Amino acid sequence: MEYQSGTNMVVREKKGVVIEKELTRLYKQHKRLTPQLIVDISKDAQSKLHKFFEWNDGAAAEKYRLAQATQILMASKFMVLLHKQATDALPQAVMARPVRKFLPQLGRGSDFKMRNEVLDAAESRVAFIARKVSVLKSWCAGVIDVTELDEIREAIENAVGNFASTP
Repeated sequence: MEYQSGTNMVVREKKGVVIEKELTRLYKQHKRLTPQLIVDISKDAQSKLHKFFEWNDGAAAEKYRLAQATQILMASKFMVLLHKQATDALPQAVMARPVRKFLPQLGRGSDFKMRNEVLDAAESRVAFIARKVSVLKSWCAGVIDVTELDEIREAIENAVGNFASTP
């Protein structure tokens, strides 16, 4: 297995390259990284990471409260009951799973709607499914080097590939 730096990726190359190099430098210097260490070092206006932070306390506080409000919305759950039909061998089964009560509304910035409203509207349902497929793809990419998860990753990749090719 071989690891290469992410600097070859095309995602916001300039910002990505600066961040990648600085995090690598900081890791070599400190032998570990924490969010607190990165913030502390970045407070210095000469730090290469300084410009990636909001240093206006009022603006930062408002952004933090908005992030907290989003977390509160996303933490709200209700139970979905999935009913499985009875067979000769098994009685009817009910499986209960907690799911997010509110979901982001398609193309509406930070607007959230009740889950059933989002999933009942065809366009927002398609967008929701696309986001979930993207999450699965991202998870697969994130565990590509964890051989213990190969079987699960391959099953997901096959399922996502088959799903994507279904009209």
